[in-house]
Amino acid sequence: MTLGILCAYLVNLAFTESALWRWMFALGAFPGMVLLAALWPLPESPRWLQMKGRNEEARKAMVRLQVDPDEIDEADSAEVPENGRWSELFGGTTRVVLMMAAGLFLFQNLSGIDGILYYAPQIFLSVGVSAQTGAILATVGLGAVNMLATVGAMFVVDRLGRRPLLIAGLFSMSLSLAVLGAMLLHPAVSAGEDLVTLGCLALFVLAFAFSMRPLPYVLASEVFPLQIRARGMSLATATSWLLNVFVALTFLSLLEFAGTGVAFLIYAGVCLAGLVFSWFFVPETRERSLAHIEANLRAGRSVRRLGDV
Repeated sequence: MTLGILCAYLVNLAFTESALWRWMFALGAFPGMVLLAALWPLPESPRWLQMKGRNEEARKAMVRLQVDPDEIDEADSAEVPENGRWSELFGGTTRVVLMMAAGLFLFQNLSGIDGILYYAPQIFLSVGVSAQTGAILATVGLGAVNMLATVGAMFVVDRLGRRPLLIAGLFSMSLSLAVLGAMLLHPAVSAGEDLVTLGCLALFVLAFAFSMRPLPYVLASEVFPLQIRARGMSLATATSWLLNVFVALTFLSLLEFAGTGVAFLIYAGVCLAGLVFSWFFVPETRERSLAHIEANLRAGRSVRRLGDV
């Protein structure tokens, strides 16, 4: 996803001074075709295969996906429940798990990241970057930070844990947007402060990519019981994309109505609320099997304690 965002920025940069702007949109078909071709060799979900009684295929898929051998043996011996109903998502402790997963996606999108990534050139122009090419070039820099930090998060999420990355990321996101918002409210802001603006936005994107970019997906895939995991993930991620549309439609209007500085202070407040939410509701699931987390859920543990021994 983040590599695609960076590539899109580079395409935009290439067509900045060109009259062939339609090619900028047409090139979006290319990654779609690549993705379609890549789907053919992709193995089916092992859990789905087990639900269909195709256990040998499920085992081969887990081996191919490099699942831990102990977890493969555990999955072989575990009883595979029938697919759950939608109503099961809204009862008992499962309802709280759904609220936690959907809440993470809510704060992920309402943090303002989508508006910043979608409209970064307009943001840079509004704070004094004089040329369209310069604004898009700065945006390419944000895209590079976004991609490299997301790749870095893949290597540390199982070493440092989910909660520390999430809390540190949200704190840094709140701080960077608060500093940027306060700076833009100051009457002395001028084009000479381009680097401060870029630095604050780069820190925000860096912190987001290490925390709120990957972790809602990671945690949502771990906390739902097996029989309703697909439904829970579907509903939680639907929350994400519906809010993505909302932010995309309102971001520029918010900048125009409230001003760039106030808008960033609002998003800083959202990130701070996300920090409080994560502190009280998000469990640490590092080095915990899916079966262990589900057992804690069925035992009545609070969502914050689902990863406890």
